[in-house]
Amino acid sequence: ESIALYSYANSYTYPAEGVYNLIAAVSIHGETLQLTPIAFEDAEVVETPAITPAASSLDIDTQSIEITCATEGAEIYYTTNGEDPDDSNGEYYSAPISLSGTVGATVTVKARAYKYGFVPSEIATVTYQLTSGVEDVVLGSDAAAEYFNLQGVRVAQPAAGLYLRRCGDKVEKVVVK
Repeated sequence: ESIALYSYANSYTYPAEGVYNLIAAVSIHGETLQLTPIAFEDAEVVETPAITPAASSLDIDTQSIEITCATEGAEIYYTTNGEDPDDSNGEYYSAPISLSGTVGATVTVKARAYKYGFVPSEIATVTYQLTSGVEDVVLGSDAAAEYFNLQGVRVAQPAAGLYLRRCGDKVEKVVVK
């Protein structure tokens, strides 16, 4: 005797015909579980995430990375080590990403979006060369100048550390000893 338990949908890939959701009735015949196809529907694919900025360089002092997806309700996972992201290999995206590293180094950001009942998105990839808005680093002394911390706040008496020094119309990053 056959007893219908419930219906469910899942995605199946048929290389020659595309990706479909199979809607099937599940029944038990003795100790055998049987799926009886009821219908096939075209499976929806999650839109590929957009990574911004899309430029090839990223100023690590001032810029962060945002990732969005046009598919409402999609969850985004990303990596910054060049590996393909998924829900077990990657970080869940919830806020803009700030990168750190050595100026001149490259970092590859990859993102993929997922939504239950949908086919996962294609992987979006952007490779950045890390830059800094202020390139010069020099050892400073107590020259007459204006000093600012890295947040742009003027410092009257700079202690040892990293500062921006303005002398006339020249600004440079300096280490004060």
